[in-house]
Amino acid sequence: MAKRKHSRRTFLAALGGATATSGLAWAAWGDRDVLEQKLPRPHGDVPGYRGLAQLPYFDLTANGLLKLKPDLAATLPRGVDFHSHLGLSIMFAPDIDYHREVTRPQYLVDCDLDPDCRMAMDDYLNKIATPKLMSDMHSKLAQYGLIGGGPAARTHTIPALVQEMDLLNLDLAVLLVVAPKLPFRINNTWKWYDALQESPHRDRFVLFGTVDHPLNSSAPAQVREMAKRGIRGIKLHPTMQQFFPDDPAVMPVYAEAARHGMAVFYHCGRAGIEPRSSQPFAHPKRYRKPPERFPEIPFIFGHAGARDWREAMAVAADYDNVWLEIEGQGVLELQTMIKELSPEKLVFGSDWPFFPEAAMMARLLMATEGQPDARRLILSDNARGILRRIRAIA
Repeated sequence: MAKRKHSRRTFLAALGGATATSGLAWAAWGDRDVLEQKLPRPHGDVPGYRGLAQLPYFDLTANGLLKLKPDLAATLPRGVDFHSHLGLSIMFAPDIDYHREVTRPQYLVDCDLDPDCRMAMDDYLNKIATPKLMSDMHSKLAQYGLIGGGPAARTHTIPALVQEMDLLNLDLAVLLVVAPKLPFRINNTWKWYDALQESPHRDRFVLFGTVDHPLNSSAPAQVREMAKRGIRGIKLHPTMQQFFPDDPAVMPVYAEAARHGMAVFYHCGRAGIEPRSSQPFAHPKRYRKPPERFPEIPFIFGHAGARDWREAMAVAADYDNVWLEIEGQGVLELQTMIKELSPEKLVFGSDWPFFPEAAMMARLLMATEGQPDARRLILSDNARGILRRIRAIA
């Protein structure tokens, strides 16, 4: 028994090292404070995710989830979450039951697990992660390689996400597949595709697949296969896959996406939690050439550039085919984007299941108080316009 436990520890250590190298694990989390924009923080904080029920927007359900207050829900459009995921299978590609009913998912960063976790509304969202929560998240990510994907991954299912969408008046979600650069192949595109085909909720989702690696010679063919099977967008993660978005070797991937009328969603900007060696891949200055060369492609910059949001905002201002997906941004940053860029250039996203969808919903609602048109654009109209443009929805 002791030998078996030792082998399991050795395996988890090896997997953790590999994921840290790829950027799947959040390694340099101390950089969060270094990269933090020094703005005033007037919007306060609440204790944990459940504390969001102290705001005038939510009620708390019996199973600890957040639900829009009925009077507020009646004033909001049916929204779109442009940044979500399902459970990830890696290493031995364990099967996950994506149709499993879940009472409450195990978020990868679960603020309700640590009494010291405070939801500061003006901080970048990953700053809520205390050392205890960082350790918990690393453990959950390492377990992705175990049989069944580990207990957390088994709760990152289609019904679990639909449950939160229904509570928050969200009609659609875009599922983004990620493929970390690791010594072994990881690409869950077809697992998620098959799960959606079998789901009664399939009309609630739009799948953006990914390529094994953007620099591989096989990547354009993978884009063609996705388009052939009805996938209307691709997700690229420069820090996790370790490539520059403007690398000439990636241009054939964009060309194939353009040929088939697909969109491109990037992780954009330094989050302060990736390995420092991966941070240069994320700088928004390296994201200019693709939208310039391929104006027919809608490019969506995930996290609105993260800690580099001002630089990402400048890129979005220069190109009509660039939108910022707002996950992670604080209330003041969102208000600045609305004022200095335009609410027409922003789309809502949550990064579920890293965080509950309500975490970013709260920030958006706070940032758009008294601005119903901005709320409508960011929550619904802009995303639906992009999805109609790529023929993902009618």
